[in-house]
Amino acid sequence: MIQGSNLSSWPDFFPFALWSLWINRNHNTFNNKSSLLLPSVVKNKTLESCCYSNHAQNPQASDLMSIKWSPPTTRTFKLNTNGSFSKDRSKGGTGGVIRDHNG
Repeated sequence: MIQGSNLSSWPDFFPFALWSLWINRNHNTFNNKSSLLLPSVVKNKTLESCCYSNHAQNPQASDLMSIKWSPPTTRTFKLNTNGSFSKDRSKGGTGGVIRDHNG
């Protein structure tokens, strides 16, 4: 057992159970690979993640920067946008949101 981690804890285990189900489903659907999802595999992935997170370096206070949205002035709007593109698939997507001073 890893110090500070409880693998029997549902909040620790649940995300990896969902992730494992999703990966297994994708392999079965898109790669035509039929495989069983074993609970031991999910538990091992949870353990692996806990190991990595316990060994992660904590950033120094000087490395941290607070970033937050600031509203526009009254009677004005702000447009926030983002987008991405996959060269391999030749597909992309964009999105945006318009907000006033109330958010």
